[in-house]
Amino acid sequence: MKHLRIVCRAFTVAAAALLPAGASAQLDLDSTQAPKPGEGRAALERADRLEADAERMAKAGRAEKPDPAPRRDRTGNDSALGPADAARIAARRLAARLLRAGEESGESGSVRVLAGTQLDRSMAAIDAALTRAGLDEAERERLVEFATFSAQFDPRRAGATEWELALVLRPLVPSLRAAANDADWARPGAVAGWFRASPDDRNDEPIGESAAAWRAAGLSDEAVQTLAALDATAPLGARALARRASRVLSIEGDWIGAAARPALARRFGDALSVFSGSPGPTLFEDCVPRLESLSAAADMAERLARIARERKGVKGVREAGTAVAGVLSAGPAEAQSRVETARALGRVLDLLIRGMESMGEKDLVREVRPAFRAAERSARLSEGDLIEGIPRLAQGRTGATDPAVVGLVGVHARRVGDLVALRRVSRWLEGRPLDAPAASTPPVTAPDRATAAARILKLGQEAADPRRAEAAFADLRRIAEDLPWLESIPSESALRSVGAAADRYKPVIGDRGREILGALDRARRGWRDAWGFEPRRAGGKPGETPPAPTPEGASARLRLLAHLGGMLEDLSLVHEMGARADRSQPNALDGWAGWALSAPAFDRLTAGMEPAAGALVEVAVTADEMKARPLIDTANQNLAACRLVARLERDARGRDLASSTPAVVQLASDIPINPWCWRQREGVAAVCRYLEEEAAARGRGDRARGDSFRKAAIGRAKAVLDQIGPDGVGEHGDP
Repeated sequence: MKHLRIVCRAFTVAAAALLPAGASAQLDLDSTQAPKPGEGRAALERADRLEADAERMAKAGRAEKPDPAPRRDRTGNDSALGPADAARIAARRLAARLLRAGEESGESGSVRVLAGTQLDRSMAAIDAALTRAGLDEAERERLVEFATFSAQFDPRRAGATEWELALVLRPLVPSLRAAANDADWARPGAVAGWFRASPDDRNDEPIGESAAAWRAAGLSDEAVQTLAALDATAPLGARALARRASRVLSIEGDWIGAAARPALARRFGDALSVFSGSPGPTLFEDCVPRLESLSAAADMAERLARIARERKGVKGVREAGTAVAGVLSAGPAEAQSRVETARALGRVLDLLIRGMESMGEKDLVREVRPAFRAAERSARLSEGDLIEGIPRLAQGRTGATDPAVVGLVGVHARRVGDLVALRRVSRWLEGRPLDAPAASTPPVTAPDRATAAARILKLGQEAADPRRAEAAFADLRRIAEDLPWLESIPSESALRSVGAAADRYKPVIGDRGREILGALDRARRGWRDAWGFEPRRAGGKPGETPPAPTPEGASARLRLLAHLGGMLEDLSLVHEMGARADRSQPNALDGWAGWALSAPAFDRLTAGMEPAAGALVEVAVTADEMKARPLIDTANQNLAACRLVARLERDARGRDLASSTPAVVQLASDIPINPWCWRQREGVAAVCRYLEEEAAARGRGDRARGDSFRKAAIGRAKAVLDQIGPDGVGEHGDP
């Protein structure tokens, strides 16, 4: 898993030039303009069907209970309909309005289209819950409440649709839970919102207990009273969010300044004031974003406080703190305009802390220490320069793009990267895992790596010489980057095994696993030979040795095979997911209401995958990296959607997201903190939407429209992959 993240951006997944007609071979991916509003016929046809079903049910209800004077109530339904029938009809009309409003909004409406799709797919569960016998009076009142909220909900309005939809759907949850009859999803704590987060985010610690401390920190009596009332009235997620945001009232350190603390307290109080009214759209459009911003501000303050403690006395730390405090305590209007500045500041503080954590040579083998000392000296200089540059970064909108600031960040990032790389080299020389923590015993070079250690020592001595440092550090970086692949590439352990573990790749590459492993073994020998990491082997004649490959060529060859291993890991997983979808068995992603893909859409997702993979295997095991590079680049574009799906499924399995919870219950659940995949939800929804539209278009025989939707899906998938980056699926919390 660790190795997969390192090469996620460069995974080789398939060859577009070899895809069959109707897949992505003929697509011009230089342009990924979104389809125009109204072009998504699949979403509109689904909405038409739901509206027709609702009208049919309403007519049937009126026929069963004729009313001499029929009239419409506030839900828009005939008064003759009972609460259960009215709720079933309202659910269909709500789903149809979400689908139609999302399609009319173009790409920005993708989350609404997905929510409407999930509601439609949940109709069987809704009907089963609402048509069971014995609804009590409380349930009947809740169903009337749902029908009322549903009629008032306007999905065309810009805003956080998920937050408002949760309020609308919440009255349905008790009936759904009762109908489940102790099913898995009905267990307490089994659900944490459709964008499910960690169970740790769902604690019930009262937030009113700190009232005295908050009042002392400058919070008004009215705000303190609102906080105390939240324990009884606010959704659990909102209470947790308020608790996290309240940390801005107890920021440590004198760097924050006298004016900043009261300003932060006022911002916190203003955000809480929204809770004094009844829950509604204002709560989720206004209050929640403010509390999220303050929670992120507290995170940033804690990071700066740590820097101030560990770099006490360093020039510029206090000035940097004052500048950050100014950004954190800006008024609501100014704060909105400085979001990018705040994000950039957060990234800079993270970089500074990562550098601080990477310093110190005690846990390194002695052969690495000369290079590490040179790198650490440079890192301390760039750290000081970056701290002094923080006030310039915090100046305003242009601070985050100021060339001088960007340059300081780039220099320090490179030097911190050198420290991390050298630690990896040291772990490898010890024969320990590359990401192992500091050793409790003095580090010792593994006996079988003595030749490699001597080579590293020589490079370290060159790194200490200003005239040769740049070239030496370039070599050390390349070595460190290649070490994971020297030990293992993605899919290697399974390919070397027998039985089911290796067979999972056969649908993608047939019986070519041994060819790949043979090429990998040769590439590793060539890599060690090129870098002088083992004694030279004698040739066939006395005094001859075979010519060593260049380090650059050996490195490129090894990385190509690592990319191929990542491709196999991704495509075999997607193939497995498609097979499960055809058999109506859930994948981990199917337990998340932020994702919905039918079996026909999955077929379109994987179109042309196997022949493309086979062609790329041929190139990887027989040609050099330069010949394969154009194929790799094209493949990374054309099957970006496959790469994204594999990435999300793998992460979902790691988080145990598989769930039998109906999507409607997830959509109605409390708002968690740090929700999984929050920043990516719109892009993922767009990918699902466009793949469904592609399948529908090709089913109608409309190849041109199918190509258009496929191109849009690929473009959005690539953007989400770029957003995710090498460290895994992100969570929200931007200031």
